[in-house]
Amino acid sequence: FVPDVVALFLFRFSFLTPKPKEAKPLLLAMLKPVSPPGEILRVKRARGAAGCYAAPFADTRPPGTSSAHKKQPRSTSFEQEQQEQQQHQQQHQQNQQQPAIREKKLEELLQQPNANLSALKKLSWGGTMPSIRANVWKILLGYLPVNKERREITLARKRQEYTDIASKLNFTEINSSEETYDKKQLHQIDLDILRTNPTKVFEHDTIKDSLKRVLFLFAIRHPASGYVQGMNDLLSVFYTVFLWDYLKAEQYEEVSQFDVNSLPKQALWEIEADSYFCITKMLDSIQDNYTFAQPGIQRMIHKLQELVKTLDCDLVKHFEVENVTFLLFAMPWMNCLLVREIPLPLILRMWDTYFAEEEEISNFHVYVCAAFIMQWATELKSLDFQGIVLLFQTASSEKTNNWKNEDVESLLSQGYMYKMLYHNSPNHLK
Repeated sequence: FVPDVVALFLFRFSFLTPKPKEAKPLLLAMLKPVSPPGEILRVKRARGAAGCYAAPFADTRPPGTSSAHKKQPRSTSFEQEQQEQQQHQQQHQQNQQQPAIREKKLEELLQQPNANLSALKKLSWGGTMPSIRANVWKILLGYLPVNKERREITLARKRQEYTDIASKLNFTEINSSEETYDKKQLHQIDLDILRTNPTKVFEHDTIKDSLKRVLFLFAIRHPASGYVQGMNDLLSVFYTVFLWDYLKAEQYEEVSQFDVNSLPKQALWEIEADSYFCITKMLDSIQDNYTFAQPGIQRMIHKLQELVKTLDCDLVKHFEVENVTFLLFAMPWMNCLLVREIPLPLILRMWDTYFAEEEEISNFHVYVCAAFIMQWATELKSLDFQGIVLLFQTASSEKTNNWKNEDVESLLSQGYMYKMLYHNSPNHLK
C-alpha cells in the first residue's frame, strides 16, 4: 500500500513542477521495436517455472479483415493455428503495402454520398495522410456524420454553438471571486497550459487562451470528472491536427513553428470548436478514467500488470523485489495516452489506429503499453530500483526522439498481437 501511495504522490507532484523545454519528463517510458511489423510472435505454450502462461502464436491482423475469425474459438491444433496465423500475417502485410493506394481509397471513401464507416476504420487503422486526417478523425469520433451532404451543415452548426457559449466565458470574474471549485479548476488549467507542448505555436498567448477556454468549458459541462491533469496534453494533439489541416502543411515543423499572429480570428474559433467537440467525444468514451479516484485507469494498470506477468513472470517478480510498482511508471501512460512519451507527429499516427479500433481506446492502449514494456524486458531485469526509474525517466529523450513511423507501426502491431491473444481469453491473464 505504501509504495502505491508514494508513487501516486510522485506522479501528481510531477505535474506541479514547471517543465522547461530541456527537462526530462518524469518516469516516461518508450520501447524501441525489436521486430518488424507483421512478424509472428512465437512463444512456448507452456506454464513456465515462474508459474504463468506464455503466449501462443499471434497475428497482426488489422480490424475488419476477418470478423468471422474473431468470433470463432482458437484452434487447439498447433499446425492449424500456425497456418491461420500465417494467413493473417499475409493479410496484414498486404494492408501495409502500397500506402498510396490505401490513401486513394480513403479519399474516395470520403467523397461517397455515405461513407462506409467499417471500410473507413479498416483503412485508417494503417494510418492516414495529413491532408485528410482531420476529416477522418471527425467522422471516426462521431463529430461529423458519414453523410457527405450533412457534414458542412453539421460543422457550421456545431462551430456556432461552441462560439456562442465560449465567447461568454469571463475568466476575470471567476479569478476575482472567492475560492470556489471553478476557480480551483481554472487555476490548475493555467498551470498545466504552461507545460503543454513546448513549441512555438503553443507558447503563444492566443493559443494559451484558446486552450484555457476549451478545457474550462469541458470541466464545467462535465462535473463528474471536471478537469484532470493531462487533458491539456490530449487537447494539444487535436489542435495540431486541425491547425495542420487549416494550413494545408506538408511537414510538422510548418505547424509547430507557425506564426499565430497571422491566424485569422475566425479560423482560430473553428479550430477551437472542432478541438472541443473531438476531445469531448474521445473523453466521453473513457470517462471513468477521469472521475473520482480514476477507476478506469486503476483497472488499466491492473490489467497491464497481469498481462506483463503472463508474458514475462520473471520481470514482474523482479519489479516486486525492487519495490517497483506499475503505478509508479504506468499512471502517466494511461492518463495521457503516451503523448508525453512519443514525439507528437508519431502520436498522430498512433491515434489513427486508436480511433479505428473497434474496441474502446483504453482497451487497446493497455496492449500497446505491454508491447512497450516487453521490448525492454531483458534490460529491466538487470537493473535495480534506481536503474529502472532512470530508464523510464530517460526513455522519451534518449530512445524515442529518433523514432520513425516504422517504429510506431511496429509497436502497434505488437500491441495488436497481444490483443488478439488475450482480449477474448481473459483466463490467460489470471
